[in-house]
Amino acid sequence: VEDVLEIRMMLEPLIARRAAENATSSQIRRLLAIAKAFEAIPILEDEANYEQLRMNWLASDRELHILLAEAAQNPILPILIEALVGQIWHSAELIKQSISKDHHDIVIQHHSEIAKCVAEKDADGAEQAMQRHLEYTRDYLPLLRKRLQDIYVSGQPKPDAHSDEPFMHRASP
Repeated sequence: VEDVLEIRMMLEPLIARRAAENATSSQIRRLLAIAKAFEAIPILEDEANYEQLRMNWLASDRELHILLAEAAQNPILPILIEALVGQIWHSAELIKQSISKDHHDIVIQHHSEIAKCVAEKDADGAEQAMQRHLEYTRDYLPLLRKRLQDIYVSGQPKPDAHSDEPFMHRASP
């Protein structure tokens, strides 16, 4: 996963820059609509249809990143983005893992900022916003990896009253 993220950090900020420079009005409308749609997807583990909501969230994430690559107007970029992050988007274990409301809100903010910069044709802003998003993702992934390891070892997440994992949802006692 870290190898994929390293490549994403090389490519996606430049993809966002090129999308801001080259996106069509139709692509901009779709990008803004996808960013807005994230706000309507609740990610709370106690929701009866949590797994479906999480799958919807991941599908929207996939669509946003691929649309940015398409908007860069280089036909190779969407293929690369799908190949690079397809494993993450389609991972059954990732879908089942909960994320905190804070994490959800931060990612919504990142996606909205990227979409806004592209819509405003702010290439520097789009590149910087994507860089911040990927840096946050880089910092978040080890926490998810630890949670998955805990689940594989014990069959359930470890209770962690003293956790330094601020992004993960903690189950009630």
